Amino acid sequence: MNSHTVSARMRRAGVTIAVAITIAAALFLLLSLMFSEHAHADSNPTMTFASPLYNNVPEGPVGTNVFVGATAGWTPGAQLQLGILPSGQNCSTSQSTATPVSLEYPVTISNNGSFSAAFIWPTLASQAGAYNVCGFEQGSGSQIGSTTAPFYVLSSSSGLPSAAPSVSVTISQASTGQTVTVTGANWLPVQPVDLRLKSSSSVNQSDQGTDLQKVTPNSDGTFSAQVTLPNDIINQNYILAEAGAPVNLLQAGGPSFDQYPLTAQTSPFTIALAPTPTTAVTPVPTATQVIVPTVAPPSTTSSGGGNSKLFIALLGLIAVVLLFAGVVVAFLALRSKPQGGQTAQTDWQDSNNWQNRSYDPWAEPEETPWSTPSGKPWSGTRTSKTLRPSKPVSADSSFDEDWDDPYRTRMGEPFQQQGPQTQPPQQPPQNNYQRNDNQDTIEDTNPHWQ
Repeated sequence: MNSHTVSARMRRAGVTIAVAITIAAALFLLLSLMFSEHAHADSNPTMTFASPLYNNVPEGPVGTNVFVGATAGWTPGAQLQLGILPSGQNCSTSQSTATPVSLEYPVTISNNGSFSAAFIWPTLASQAGAYNVCGFEQGSGSQIGSTTAPFYVLSSSSGLPSAAPSVSVTISQASTGQTVTVTGANWLPVQPVDLRLKSSSSVNQSDQGTDLQKVTPNSDGTFSAQVTLPNDIINQNYILAEAGAPVNLLQAGGPSFDQYPLTAQTSPFTIALAPTPTTAVTPVPTATQVIVPTVAPPSTTSSGGGNSKLFIALLGLIAVVLLFAGVVVAFLALRSKPQGGQTAQTDWQDSNNWQNRSYDPWAEPEETPWSTPSGKPWSGTRTSKTLRPSKPVSADSSFDEDWDDPYRTRMGEPFQQQGPQTQPPQQPPQNNYQRNDNQDTIEDTNPHWQ
């Protein structure tokens, strides 16, 4: 074998080896591309539900505040947009049909590929069932990711679409301390609901208001509660209802606040100070006192009140008056009693027994010793024009010649004759009168007796 033959064989062997290497390189390149595409397909970023979680299951009605987030895997600096698809649909191939979500705040992926986002479950996805949340990078990123587990939309009644939680009152004005009725619906799943009173003028999200009451809904998510308003809160307010485990969020330009999964509020209403009650004097009914009279035992001492003393004094006065009247009557009776059993004749015209006139030999000078019954006339027909006759001629007359006249009778009765000083006359007395022209006159100076 000459050298030319050996050289030709070596050239053919080199070409063969070169071709084989080229083919092997092509195969390795193809395999690398295939593995690269598979690896890219398996590295789609994911995210998880942070709230709400009830027994580690994300669920709630329409209007639920939903929180999702990721710790890594997303393109740093990229903007994120979320959408909702029914469970089973692929986020990469169904982006155009996904229900868009309005984020509570714009989301930019951090440098370590993490983010957090919050949104309210939309009414467009209100049919009860399971849903996936998809994430679509925009700007500097183009990845598409989804949640690792579906979200379950709840409805108060089977076959009906889901509705957002609600709370209401039936008043537009109230007073401090007043009790109002608060009703709620669609609070699902069933869990305690906190009722708080919050001022309408408050713009601070960290202001959670004043706690009123905690209520537990029925199985269909409804409740009704009687709530008493505080005594120190006035002006325009509303009642805030919240349920679920809160998520602490950072308020833009302010402190962080707790965001509850389920929340609703009533329409604003005005609270005014309750009018100060007027203190009315209300008569307090008391038992009627029944006084039972009792018979007190005889007592030698008097312990009665003022009325009994007045009564006793009145009786004493009456006794004194009666005693005085008795003394006066007795005195008059003794003075008018006839002496020696003699009795004055009542009518001298009908009786000749004029000697029955009574005579008082002890009569005082100013009194007449002769007396007739009261109101009876003298038996003679002689009368005087005046009540004062002239002084008798009798020498034994010792009467007052200026004023006292024993021959005058009382009460306008006629004049009387002067009788003897010791015994009544035994026969009609003679005329002892003397006419006195200066004082009195006598119409008839010749009395006659029957």
